[in-house]
Amino acid sequence: MNSILQSLSFDQQNLESLAHEPTHLPYELNGINVYYGNGENLRRYASLPEGEPLPFVVEHFIPFDYLAPHDYDLASKLPAFLAVHKRRARCYRKLGIKKAIAAGSGIHYALQLLQQDDSWQKPTKKCGTIAFPHKSHIYKDRSFDSDAFADWLVALPEEYHPVCVCIYWKDYLKDRHLPYLKRGIPVVTCGYILDPRFLFRFIDICSRFKYSCGNAIGSSYPFSVLCGCHFFYQDFGGVTEREGKDKVHHVSSPGTESELGAKLKKMAPFPPQPALLEKQRKLVNFVSGSKYILTPKKIRKIYHWSRLYLLKSQSSTFACLHPAKLADLNLWLPKHIYTDGWAGSDSRLTLKASHKNRTFRAYIEFPTWHITETLTLRVTVADLAPIEFDCPPGGYEITLPIASGTEISIHFELSIEKKLPTDDPRKASFRFLGWEIFNDQAAKAKCIPNKRKQLPDFINKKIPMNNCLNKL
Repeated sequence: MNSILQSLSFDQQNLESLAHEPTHLPYELNGINVYYGNGENLRRYASLPEGEPLPFVVEHFIPFDYLAPHDYDLASKLPAFLAVHKRRARCYRKLGIKKAIAAGSGIHYALQLLQQDDSWQKPTKKCGTIAFPHKSHIYKDRSFDSDAFADWLVALPEEYHPVCVCIYWKDYLKDRHLPYLKRGIPVVTCGYILDPRFLFRFIDICSRFKYSCGNAIGSSYPFSVLCGCHFFYQDFGGVTEREGKDKVHHVSSPGTESELGAKLKKMAPFPPQPALLEKQRKLVNFVSGSKYILTPKKIRKIYHWSRLYLLKSQSSTFACLHPAKLADLNLWLPKHIYTDGWAGSDSRLTLKASHKNRTFRAYIEFPTWHITETLTLRVTVADLAPIEFDCPPGGYEITLPIASGTEISIHFELSIEKKLPTDDPRKASFRFLGWEIFNDQAAKAKCIPNKRKQLPDFINKKIPMNNCLNKL
């Protein structure tokens, strides 16, 4: 087993670090696009602009019930949805998503990317079993008799050894990996749910094992089969789910309750039957939407359509000074800026393309009741060198020369964020009071104390969180 573990890629030496949220995460309009690296993988696969959020939703898991939509996907209000299967796409179109398209599971795109990476060495020999215990959900805590499952793994016939357990990040943080370690079973993890390399780790791990198994019918089943494993299932008296004060006990794995889940279970008996392997692979290809994998060109076409749709239809309550117009901004691109002006420590505005040189002037404030120390504000225009301004608490007028050409991103960075007062759950670093755009170009960038008296006042404005340009 040591030789297998030593050959694993992607930082398996430090599971504690992998189980926590990464320091830097991609920016997405729909937060679920960050899950498992799906959004980042599609950007790489289709050669989409690096660092720009996707204007559509990517289905993050393999659904076994096509008619049960994910509420967050619908709440995003983005115009397109890339579904795993055409039946799923049909369901979402009926629920109001303008363009719902079958695109297959994100695991297919991760597989192609990793197989094209010369630095990844695909193992030539597979042996043993990788086990996937029933995992918790990001909002639900799931538990079962892990000691019984661990004993069963140890007692597996020699054909299925060596055995290794792949633990979910949330269960690792709750010490649910310990029963396996106590019995001498090695433990690995794919990392935190928002880790861009999650699926790459999954593929790298599974590619080294002949078998995969679990006490649940979930995405790890079809994912591991697509990586070349033969999956088998074993029930261990059901699963208890806790969400807040609510507690529900399932007699069997929740994944087996749907018709498709029951079919998957039927194809995964223990001991695994070689005669069923091809049928298992065929069913997995069906449920994972392998026939719907899109070409890079098709994804770029959906990207440009969705982007244009948003630019034409977007509206905002974010106020600005006369004569600036909201039409000057790509309103679906701001990062960490709320409609009431509050901005985070890593925030961004994007100006639309123009054939003219311009000047962008922003009016910002570090309220004395919120910020008490002098901060260094770092401003980057497009790909130019950053400019730094030392700002004691107070109001400022920032003037930036903007060259003609393509879209211009203006990036604001600070080293500190603080929680807003009273019952407001947000954290922020400073506040936009407004901006102006002029058709002549300023000679140089500058930041001076603001002396204007009539500026939009947001202090008493209470705007619901779901009206944000982007939630922090």
